[in-house]
Amino acid sequence: LNNGVTLSVTDEEGNTPLHFAAKVGHFELVKRLLCEGAKVNIINDAGQSPLHMAAKCSHNRLVIKSLIVAGSEVNLKDKDGRTPMHFAVDSMRFGYDLNENVVKEMLDWGGSL
Repeated sequence: LNNGVTLSVTDEEGNTPLHFAAKVGHFELVKRLLCEGAKVNIINDAGQSPLHMAAKCSHNRLVIKSLIVAGSEVNLKDKDGRTPMHFAVDSMRFGYDLNENVVKEMLDWGGSL
């Protein structure tokens, strides 16, 4: 951000810096991007928001909560009809114990399949 990177720049799949920060579970960067005005419900070419990315990849409850508190749509469906909860539950099937906390967090905020 200090080097002039814009918040809305995207890669070839439509992912923004917020998508990437959410995907890798970088809580401090997610917070900073949100404070700088990153759009929390921006979707990539697959119709996925940063919350989708966080739910399927980062397993970081703080990232999930910060996105939701910032206004992320918990039940937003991607182009295949999947919500962030779908990704969190799928990750649990593969042994990611931390995603149980992510699922609980999304349920607390009204998330559904």
